[in-house]
Amino acid sequence: MTLVENSERVLANLKFILFCFEEMSELRIDCNKSEVFVVGGGSQTSAKVAQAFNSKMGVFLMKYLGIPVSIDRLSKAELSDSVVEVERRLKTWKCSKLSCGEKHS
Repeated sequence: MTLVENSERVLANLKFILFCFEEMSELRIDCNKSEVFVVGGGSQTSAKVAQAFNSKMGVFLMKYLGIPVSIDRLSKAELSDSVVEVERRLKTWKCSKLSCGEKHS
């Protein structure tokens, strides 16, 4: 299944959509900080897309909002840091929701 066809026309349309987003939202996309991820294309295709968007090529395994993302199945080791972080945050969240009497039990 292809989400986006690999063609010059489609790349131009994607760039136009990003331009429209910038104009409507008054936000700016910093291409120097952005990365392009191409799944299923070769290195030549990835380089072409990155060049079209004036961005760097992204590399999997990467983290998005602190969660590892990969095109392959993640191992327990790759997910362990995320699980520890969620458990740590959940403990403080649960404590803040308990009444003083329940905290001392």
